[in-house]
Amino acid sequence: SFAIAVANWAPHAVTFTLSFDWTALRALGFPPASSARLSAPAIPGFQPAATWQTGAQISVRGKRSGFNEGWLIRLHAD
Repeated sequence: SFAIAVANWAPHAVTFTLSFDWTALRALGFPPASSARLSAPAIPGFQPAATWQTGAQISVRGKRSGFNEGWLIRLHAD
């Protein structure tokens, strides 16, 4: 699995989609893209637990909103 850190320094919420170089990930021994998913553990005062399919839109609240201004995300295979 791989860890991804995302932060938002904008004063407003931002929505984004992560993209991956699946050829490079396969070269590192990661399973095929079809078995990949994204998840974030609950971290009190920082982020709620969440899961996404690869290619899904992810939202981050604006800077100084007090919660969920970033994500610590894990890319892993099922």
